Amino acid sequence: MGIASAGWFAAMVAAHLYWQPLLAIELLPAWGLRIAGAALVIAGWTLYAAAVWQVRRGRRAGTLVTDGLYAHVRHPVYSVHVFLTAPGLALMVRSWALLTVPVFMYVVLRLLIGREEARLEGHFGQAYRDYKRRVPPFFPRPWRWARRRR
Repeated sequence: MGIASAGWFAAMVAAHLYWQPLLAIELLPAWGLRIAGAALVIAGWTLYAAAVWQVRRGRRAGTLVTDGLYAHVRHPVYSVHVFLTAPGLALMVRSWALLTVPVFMYVVLRLLIGREEARLEGHFGQAYRDYKRRVPPFFPRPWRWARRRR
């Protein structure tokens, strides 16, 4: 996913620079878009760091990580890039072209994630199959949190 996404990102940066005035997001004031984008990027980096820490802890212990961020989505590392960091960067530079990057990343991710999940299922067996049934791949389900609290 990384190489394909990096290539698309580079192409969209080139498009943004070449057609700068035409591809600029003008719906809101520039300062508002930059603040919103920065907030998304900071949230993304923070959640990314937490997810990487959690998965490293699990690797050291040789266990499947199903708590923390991994209790809400199976692939938080990918999710934060697709839904927070990449859109945040696009908003910070006010680029319609760069807003296509997270869409591209999501499509590639959906196409390739099966390999990773098959590897995890092969390694963790029934524990991963149970986890996969309970936890969505990319989008948390907040309505389930309310049910758990009751």
